[in-house]
Order: sequence, then structure tokens, then C-alpha cells
Amino acid sequence: LNNIPSDGKRSAVRSTGSEGGTSLNCSVNAVDFKTFKSTWNEEVHKNREKWKAQAAK
Repeated sequence: LNNIPSDGKRSAVRSTGSEGGTSLNCSVNAVDFKTFKSTWNEEVHKNREKWKAQAAK
């Protein structure tokens, strides 16, 4: 039973240490919106055609 609280404390320290990391690039500037929009529109168009074909059956 004495090991359980110490393990919990260790994992808490690890999680708080990793949360403050700035190595991840989560910037909005890193997203290529033109490519994303183009890909998104292609997928929507494909799905729309599939749905139309299924509805016609």
C-alpha cells in the first residue's frame, strides 16, 4: 500500500512535466489551408456522388 501513493506522485510529476513542453508545433500557421480546403472539397464531392448513387437505388 505504501508504494501506491508514491507511484501516483511519480506519474503526476511526469504528466505535468510533459504538458508544458513547447516542442510540439500546434501553430495555426503550420496548417496549409489551401491544400486542406482542396482535399476537403474533393472528399465531400466524392461522398456526395456516392450518396446520390445510393439514394437512386
